[in-house]
Amino acid sequence: MILFGISRLHAQLVDNMDCQAFSDEPFFDELFIRQNGIKVINGEIKTKGNLEVIKDPKLVSRYEFDSTGKLIMQYTSFNGGGNKDTTFIKYIYDDRGNIITKRTNDAYGFFSYNFEYDSLNRPVLKTYCREENAGSDRYNFELGKQYVIVKESYSYKDEDSVLTKSIYNNHNRIYQTDKYIYNELELLVKIETRYVINKKRAVTAFTYTDLGKVASKVYYRDYKNKDEYEKWEYQYDELGNLTYIDYYKGEEHITHKEVLYDKSTYSLKALLIQDVASNFITIVKYTTTFSD
Repeated sequence: MILFGISRLHAQLVDNMDCQAFSDEPFFDELFIRQNGIKVINGEIKTKGNLEVIKDPKLVSRYEFDSTGKLIMQYTSFNGGGNKDTTFIKYIYDDRGNIITKRTNDAYGFFSYNFEYDSLNRPVLKTYCREENAGSDRYNFELGKQYVIVKESYSYKDEDSVLTKSIYNNHNRIYQTDKYIYNELELLVKIETRYVINKKRAVTAFTYTDLGKVASKVYYRDYKNKDEYEKWEYQYDELGNLTYIDYYKGEEHITHKEVLYDKSTYSLKALLIQDVASNFITIVKYTTTFSD
């Protein structure tokens, strides 16, 4: 889903123009996936503590794609409370490629976010639902009864290089506005969020490389207190492939991620995630399955 007009300048596997790489949102380039016939990317997760040997907790991650290159499911297993569990995320798209359902699970069962769009492919309605699974297991989900919990709607005003998004609650009352500010190259440089009730202002700022890749994202939850912020820094190789992600809370460096590629195909080879304070490292080794 394109973020309000940001253009794609690449043909790399990992698409980070929305700063969503390795998140619960689709972040693979559909053209790359489709042209190279990628069906599945499997990940084997291992861990390494500081000055310890590599351990195998028998955890996995997986990404599945349809024939058009869209991500239709991802899941990751983890150890929680001494037990192994798995989080599934499934995506359903409309004919224009917009996500109309994003479904996942938690300790209480399944829930989904459902979207409607205007003629410009901008979301105008988001509905949060809890759901019953009528399928045989979590992997083979079939929708049973659905409970609508809350709705949120959106309207837009486009003026020159500024797009204003108004957000309305379940009672159709506006509670937030987001201003998307673009530069002369139509790259998003700032999002200004204002909350109607408490008058607080949040700001998200972006910088870019010479090739138009996102170089950094800084988020101020309360712009009056600029000492408290979150920052993401991104680096790329000479071909524009994402290679490093560094995350900070204020001046404190929290995590360092390194993305490795198979240089013969530029498919994913591994993801290394370092907790900087403890030097605990999570290693995800990937294998790719191609269509026949």
